[in-house]
Amino acid sequence: MPSATDALGRTVTLERAPARVVSLVPSVTEAVATLGQGNKLVACTKFCAEPADLTAALRKVGGTKDPDIDAIAALKPDLVLANVEENRRQDVQALIDAGLTVFVGYPRTVREAIDEFQTIGALVGTPASPRIVQEMNEANERQETLNQTRRRVRVFCPIWRNPYMAVAGATYAGDLIRLAGGENVFESHPGGARYPQVTLAEIKAADPEVILLPDEPYRFRPRHRDELRVLSDLRAVQDNRIYLCDGRWLTWYGPRIAEGIEGVEKLLDHARPEWKAPADLPPISERKPRTHAKQAGRPGKPAKKKAPAAATEPRRKPPPPHRTPGQEPPLPPGLIFDAGAQDVVDERRH
Repeated sequence: MPSATDALGRTVTLERAPARVVSLVPSVTEAVATLGQGNKLVACTKFCAEPADLTAALRKVGGTKDPDIDAIAALKPDLVLANVEENRRQDVQALIDAGLTVFVGYPRTVREAIDEFQTIGALVGTPASPRIVQEMNEANERQETLNQTRRRVRVFCPIWRNPYMAVAGATYAGDLIRLAGGENVFESHPGGARYPQVTLAEIKAADPEVILLPDEPYRFRPRHRDELRVLSDLRAVQDNRIYLCDGRWLTWYGPRIAEGIEGVEKLLDHARPEWKAPADLPPISERKPRTHAKQAGRPGKPAKKKAPAAATEPRRKPPPPHRTPGQEPPLPPGLIFDAGAQDVVDERRH
């Protein structure tokens, strides 16, 4: 009888391993597939894009912020997987009120994300592969070891523009930056938000050595990088260290943990060329590539190895299919627009 305590403090118990699962979180959809249980997924959100062959065939039940509650209930899932940041409280509550079993996750550190990946495996009926968990743990432990001797790099990482909103410390992305040897210039902010609004003046005063511009939830592009170059006094500008990067490195916890840490680590290492990792500590890149298991739960074929990323900037992935040119993406996780205050605020305060 699978059982786990979720982020809402509820004990979620299933009478048996679920046969029908709905995922409302893109990274969790990928995690279920990686666990070899993709065949149990009966629906996902329109933002769930990985693995592509699986998600393309699944029924879409709206977005992460506007799921179709009636459609989900009609599917009679044994388990619905949600997340505190990705999904709104009222939608989660509506699913619970409809009599559905809902597990709500909320990892705010890499270690918590590793634990949650294993919890999801237990809930869907397949313990997480020891190899994958070992890879995650080794990636985490490697960074902790490196942090004992390497210099930290000052980093600014926004997840939104107009207004600029930064990653703060009490978030998964914030912990990953710290773990990869970064010093988040907005680790804490007077406003106390997980994603505080910051001005150009605050960015200038923080003087980051590296600026990371992820492509989700806001899709930063080269022109946005050029906009920041007007802050010519910044070390990141003077040293040409404003990097466009894969947003999944910073927000897709689960099977992408090792990949995300490695990607961010490599970018930050450009700002500390004088430092080299100990020769007896093998790089993450020597590990086997991440693969998805087939939907029936059998091991899939190993993924083809990709060519090494460019030294200055990772290869860009194509825009998600749900976005159209000139259209802004939805607000980032856990945030809503307060029409009365004409401001973006933390959802938990409403």
